Amino acid sequence: MVVEIMQPDSQFQENLSLLVSRFTEAALEQRPNDLVEFAANYFADIRHQNKFFLTSPETLRIERVPSARRKSVRAESIDPAKSDPAKEGDLVVAKTEHQWQRLNRAVSRIYDKLFLYNRLNPKQQEKVKAAMSERHVKANEIVIKEGEEGSFFYIIDSGTFQVYRELGVQEIVLCTHEGSGYFGELALMYNDPRNASVRAVTDGNLWCLHRHAFKATILVERFKQCSEFEQFLRQVPLIISSLSEEEIWRVADCLTSHDYPPNAVIVDQGDEPDGMYFVHSGTVKVTCEGVYVKSLKAGDYFGEVALLSKGVRSATVTAEDPVVIYKLSINDFERLLGPCGDVLSRNIQVYKEERAKLGLD
Repeated sequence: MVVEIMQPDSQFQENLSLLVSRFTEAALEQRPNDLVEFAANYFADIRHQNKFFLTSPETLRIERVPSARRKSVRAESIDPAKSDPAKEGDLVVAKTEHQWQRLNRAVSRIYDKLFLYNRLNPKQQEKVKAAMSERHVKANEIVIKEGEEGSFFYIIDSGTFQVYRELGVQEIVLCTHEGSGYFGELALMYNDPRNASVRAVTDGNLWCLHRHAFKATILVERFKQCSEFEQFLRQVPLIISSLSEEEIWRVADCLTSHDYPPNAVIVDQGDEPDGMYFVHSGTVKVTCEGVYVKSLKAGDYFGEVALLSKGVRSATVTAEDPVVIYKLSINDFERLLGPCGDVLSRNIQVYKEERAKLGLD
């Protein structure tokens, strides 16, 4: 007997199932007197970890949320310092031009949901795709079996796939991917056995990334990127004077890198704010109502005024030459930069004084 649960977002259902399962296991194991307080602290910790966290600059370790099964699951560590660039070619899987076109389309359909992948820079993303291989599957073929060790991460190129769990003689269908989607990353991230099975409903094609390539590309590249972010943040007086070591690392884990050519508008006056920006390299100019205000160079930042005042952008920022910008989203800004509040608030007054000197107020 098959019981199907209809959900509008298949990946949401898969993540929700794992999240609830792990919370239940942790609660049963620890038996807290105040379950509500335990739940609040549990999910606050999950939020701060961003599903995974980097424990030190030397070793990348994917940490599981505590559960009753944790002692039976093999933990793995990766030392980026020991990764051999000469062996990166071994991860490359040859593809035809047509295969590259199909892989790029498959990735683009789900790009916004791939939070580990879409935080990588374009060069790192190409490394991930270069390591992927194609797999053809037939209808009713079992791609993933619940309880088994995970070996691959999958992106759907074509076909329909059902994610389900077995409950006695019943199969509980968690979600169905039709023509696009991805699955299999959770077991690789957390070093867990597969928490659900996946069956091909129709013939289809999958793009596969082996667990070793997954760790050597997505996880190690993300680690290297976060290390670069962290080194940069230590050169920003605002950050180094206000945040602890752990807080700096958490900010680094949330930054994204963006390249802008000369004359590109990074933020436009009057726009709704979406984050805070740090200049990693190059120079940008700040203008207000078409009037030049100042230029910013590496180590400077902008965008915080609108976030603090809850208003629209009060100035336009444009690249003067090729620039690299590190961005912290509005949600991460509110969550992580609380200790910088006093310094940032003083910047509002400084900006008002700059506007007054230019006769803009």
